[in-house]
Amino acid sequence: MLTLYIYEHCPFCARVRYVAGLLQIPFQEKVLSYDDVDTPTRLVGKKAVPILQKENGEAMAESMDIIHYFLSLRIPAAPELSLSEDVANWQTEAFPLLQKVGYPRWSSLGLGEFLTLSSREIWQKNKETDVLNFERLIADSKEIAEQVSEHIARVESLLFPSQGIPTLIDEAVIYSLLRGWVCQPEIEWPESVMTWLRRRSLATGVSVMMAD
Repeated sequence: MLTLYIYEHCPFCARVRYVAGLLQIPFQEKVLSYDDVDTPTRLVGKKAVPILQKENGEAMAESMDIIHYFLSLRIPAAPELSLSEDVANWQTEAFPLLQKVGYPRWSSLGLGEFLTLSSREIWQKNKETDVLNFERLIADSKEIAEQVSEHIARVESLLFPSQGIPTLIDEAVIYSLLRGWVCQPEIEWPESVMTWLRRRSLATGVSVMMAD
């Protein structure tokens, strides 16, 4: 069976799991501790996730490469899909806001990669900067929540366009970012977006991260 090594908070892991879930590709999931350097280095030569280990032992990294491999398993002759320009632009603006919300919060949600004190300490050491000061980000929660709420409101037109439907890859990227904001309760969600998020969580098995 395929084995997928992940962090639960990781948006790149979430989009891979999202595609596997919708395509109904079975795999064994292993959550690496954030302070585990040896396992990913042994598999792909560096500390990185997601990592897909195939049945023959071959390991591959990079979320888009893994997604295209999953697609090839179900639709062998399918052309290689890419992220749409609109979703790519939305993602570029979303990532700084995702960091402001997630970095000071994710390690306290009881996720599998943060079960040890060492993993939580290394997370803060690696991610906290002068700009992303955890204490200051928590203090600025209201202002950040307003910025995120405005950004989420813009995603309605991407999820529910007047013509056509989003591609699987566009959906996976949008889902992977939206779920990372659920842990901040001050953020306001359009009902249609939250309904979509919860339904896709049930369909794919990729959880929506909630605060304790």
